Amino acid sequence: MWWVKRLINWLFLFLFLIILGCQKKKVVKEKELPTVGVELVEKGSFLKTLKLFGRICGEEEVIVVSKIMGKVLKINKKEGDIVKVNDTIMYILNDIPGVEYQPGPVLSPINGKVGKIYVEIAQMVNIGTPVALVFSDRKLRVKAKVSEKDLFYLKKKMACYLLLDNKKYEGYLEKFSPMIDPLTRGAEVEIYLKDNKDLKVGMPCDVYLVIDERKDVLSVSPSAFFLNNYSYLYVVRDDSIVERREIKIGLIGDERIEILEGIKEGEKVITLGKEYVKEGNKVNFQIIK
Repeated sequence: MWWVKRLINWLFLFLFLIILGCQKKKVVKEKELPTVGVELVEKGSFLKTLKLFGRICGEEEVIVVSKIMGKVLKINKKEGDIVKVNDTIMYILNDIPGVEYQPGPVLSPINGKVGKIYVEIAQMVNIGTPVALVFSDRKLRVKAKVSEKDLFYLKKKMACYLLLDNKKYEGYLEKFSPMIDPLTRGAEVEIYLKDNKDLKVGMPCDVYLVIDERKDVLSVSPSAFFLNNYSYLYVVRDDSIVERREIKIGLIGDERIEILEGIKEGEKVITLGKEYVKEGNKVNFQIIK
């Protein structure tokens, strides 16, 4: 019976196609597993800092003013010149008609350098007019402003550092104003630098006050969390399954967050692509350093 044989052949062909189709779907499904970026949980150190914008100043800075009214007759020192106490920076002549005066010298009040000359020859000045700035750069410092809400962080001798042209200069907080300026709603701080090589008075800089520090603790990147919700994160298990993990955090630093409970050293925490997976999903992963 030929039709029976043909029917059996068709049945075998139909089953073969079904099996082949299932295998293809399985292969495609494996290829379509989402890929996430993970970081390995490790022990290390990190900081919590307060960032301020400051300006590099000399140990002393004095604005020199004219003590007489008259015309700038001669400028003896130019910007950058070294001066000692009572060196003459310039002469001012009171040339009011009918009055004879000798040129009056403008003297340096400190040892240092001339940082700025504010006047030109033949320019008229009054008593009290700023004519020059003299500074001492033996021990540089940074002046900066701290906001009212951050004032309670400040402590004398707290560690500080500044970054300038990708170089780090360490220092400490020497003094700060105990009161708030009613106009700026901030207080001035002065930071002394241990190393001042390559720094120039007047340079602007970013200053970081070290508020807190952790050493040899477990921590993860802030990108492991969802919109500042620090109660849980996603871990990729050894079988590539995503697991939601309840955790307890410690210090929130500048670039790391301390983990007190919930994960162990060496586990894989999702930092990239966590928004597209759920607990129980199987994923491919790539370690991000």
